[in-house]
Amino acid sequence: MDTVLVITGAAEAATVRLRTVPLLGERYRVLPVHVGWPACPSPPGDTASLADELVALLDVAGETDVHVYGVSFGGMIAQQLALRHPERVRRLVLAATSAGGAGHLPPESSARGFLERRAAMPLAERIWASVPYEYALGTRRGAADRIGEDVAERFRVSLDLDDGAERAAFEAHDTLAQLRAVSVPTLVLHGAEDVLVPPANGRALAAAIPGAEHREIAGAAHHYATDVPDADREVVRFLAATPRSGRRPARSARASRA
Repeated sequence: MDTVLVITGAAEAATVRLRTVPLLGERYRVLPVHVGWPACPSPPGDTASLADELVALLDVAGETDVHVYGVSFGGMIAQQLALRHPERVRRLVLAATSAGGAGHLPPESSARGFLERRAAMPLAERIWASVPYEYALGTRRGAADRIGEDVAERFRVSLDLDDGAERAAFEAHDTLAQLRAVSVPTLVLHGAEDVLVPPANGRALAAAIPGAEHREIAGAAHHYATDVPDADREVVRFLAATPRSGRRPARSARASRA
């Protein structure tokens, strides 16, 4: 059975635990890593050093090479893992993330204001106040039960720390000029309504990686796996694909809402 290393920051951990890990676990061994939590890499640092820490974790787990799936801040670490340790990566999935640097498109204006205020909020307020920025409008109107499940999971396992160090590493990350060296098959996945990491970041990321596939998920925002519960079926399809020879230019398609 192949193994998938799933990497997230704190904010995405609950959604990944509830939605992504069980779905991938139908076919793969899943190693979830939430940066900054017990038995996981410590808060940054920088994305390159965190990638090196993950290689050490793979050694402990007895894994020589794995599929790597990075979400949001975890996607930045996944980029570094593929660049610094390509022999450890079989296939690469980069979701709701950015290459950083000069090509990075910042959050939409309303979300930027919220991010500035969030650090000073108590934990409960921070979690609830994040909802309008993390989930698509359709989910907030018609699937509040799924949002409630995510929130309950965040409270249950306390998957929220002071995100100042993580945010600093996010802002310092810049791999855009290096991504042409990524040599493994890559899928870039992004919610079409993401206001925290706008979809143009996914397009730029896919364009920079030779042969990358690109999918935008209609009706999905930053927590795309809650907005569109079948979104990770696209990841399973990609991971299970027969390896192809040669490289093709990045191609883009918009996935329909499940």
